Parts: sequence; structure tokens; C-alpha cells
Amino acid sequence: MFNHTELEKRERSPFVKSILIIDDNPDITLTFKEGLEAENKKRENNNIFFEVFAYSDPVLALSEFKPDNYDLMLIDINMSKMSGPDFYAKALEIDVNPKVCFMSFGLINREALREQYPSSLSIGCFIEKPITIENLIERVKAELEGPKLRFDEILKLVEYIPITGSLPSNGRFARNTTMDSIFYFESLQRKGSFRDIIRQINIELAKKIRQQNILQREDQKTTFLDIGQRYKQLREIGCSYPIEYLLFDFCLAALDKNFLDAALYLAHSFHILGLSKSFNLLLSVTVNEKLIHDRDVRRLIILLARSIEPRNAELYIDTYGITFRRRYELYREGLRKEGI
Repeated sequence: MFNHTELEKRERSPFVKSILIIDDNPDITLTFKEGLEAENKKRENNNIFFEVFAYSDPVLALSEFKPDNYDLMLIDINMSKMSGPDFYAKALEIDVNPKVCFMSFGLINREALREQYPSSLSIGCFIEKPITIENLIERVKAELEGPKLRFDEILKLVEYIPITGSLPSNGRFARNTTMDSIFYFESLQRKGSFRDIIRQINIELAKKIRQQNILQREDQKTTFLDIGQRYKQLREIGCSYPIEYLLFDFCLAALDKNFLDAALYLAHSFHILGLSKSFNLLLSVTVNEKLIHDRDVRRLIILLARSIEPRNAELYIDTYGITFRRRYELYREGLRKEGI
């Protein structure tokens, strides 16, 4: 066991990558830990530093597990006290965006694993033991880097999900399709789900929000959605409606579970603001399938609202009345719960 005191007291450099290793064979956890830490001493590895936390007891690891502490988890599948997939399912209740590689001796039957443990449906990283330290380090680095996608490239992944609907604003899952149904993303050459797309968008939105907080620039709130220019055009032709509220009002209505209002605001955002067709389609599925109860979807809506929230939103509470006040308070409470 390795405590997290130092990690909690300081803000980690982006070059420091925190790795969690869980295997009930202490020889493996020690070997992997020492191997990854030895990589830190190599001169050619000066662009990354591994901070490794190793446990041979998954129950203890879970009791000390905290959100946003780990960049990657290496978890053995078959452990006596708790299986790797069971640990991952419980970790998901604490951290909505954990990145994990499952480990096991010999060939891993991935389809059987996903059938037995639905929470592991979106996992694409599996490590077969035994593995050399050199190959382990190579796999870890590859997973940490991940596919480097622009926001628009992430949205294009929606095209691989079977979604019905004659308009981008009335999208629904095709029959027998769920958030966790797995499809092949040809552009990435790997499998994934609608949930995986949501989580990737959440990561990007969180990055944008951090940039906004640092730069404190209002124009940062619209450029990544490509609607900043549309705002300017509508103002120039004398549009009297506070157009910056359209997408924000969609988010508030969705959080309030008023799906009719949310659908109307979303349709207006598409036609008036020229919101991306792929993004509009994705958001419409969350409304029409009433997915707001899902933690990943709720986080998406909260992050989106925060990223495009008008600077003077609080001043409009009295103007828009009690409905807006209630929805706005729901949103603010969501921010507090998400720690944003």
C-alpha cells in the first residue's frame, strides 16, 4: 500500500502520470511498480514521469480510491477477494472517467468477459501476462497517449451509432441499441460505444472549461462549437432574442427533465445557431431517450452549460421568472456536485 498524501497536497505536473496497479500477486505488483519507476531514471524518458501506486488487496485499493487521482489503472481480472471487472464497476461509481487495462494470464476471452461483466463493455485495453517490463511500458505509454482527436473528430464518431430520426433534433437509438452497445469505429480502428463518445466529449469540455477559467475570456465559450460567428451575424441583423441563451436554456431544461422544452430549444439551436449536425444528433438522443438520469449524460449537460453559460446569466433570473430560477439552481447544484 502506498499513501496518497503527497499526491493530494500538490497539483501534479502534466508530465506526471499516476498509475494504479492492482494484482493479488504481490510479486507482480512489486515488479511492475519497480519497472515503471525505473523508467523515470532514463534520460530519453524526460517527457514523462510515472507515479505508481500498487495494491495486492483490491478491497483495500477500493477503500482508498479517489476520483481523478489516476491516469491509468492496471487491474488483474482474476483476484480472490474481488474480480477486476467488479472493482472497475465500483470505481465507476466514484470516478466517471477512469482509464483501465485489464490483465490476465494467457489468452483473454474478451467477448465472454463483456457478456459476464457489462460494465467492461467499453474497455479496449487487455494485457496478457507474462509480459516483459519493456512491453508493459510500451503499452502503458500507448494507453496514456490515446487517440488524439479534435472535437469535431469525436463528434463524427456519432455516425457509427445506429440512430433513427428524419431530423437531427429527433434522433433515437435504433432498435436493440443502448448507450453501451459496442460498434466498430472505423476511423479509430477500434470498438466503442455511445457512452465512450459522451465520455470523450466530457473530457474535452472539461479541458475547455479549465482554459476559460485561466484565460477569463468570453469568446472562448463559443469558438469550440463554431457558433461564435453566428452570434455576431445575428446581432448585426438586429435579432432581439438573447440568442446566447438558446443552447444554455436547452441544458437547463434537460437537467429539469422537461424534455419537450429541451427538444424545442435544441431544434432552435440547430436551425438558428447552426449547431453541428452531429452534436445536435447526439444531444437529441439524450433528450428523446430520456438519458439525463445517466451520470455520464448528466455530466455532459452540466459541462456544456458551464462552457457556454452567458456572463450575465444570474441577472436574468427575475426576468425569466420562477421556472428559469428553479432550472438555474438545479444547474448550479450540479456544478457543485461535479466539483466544477
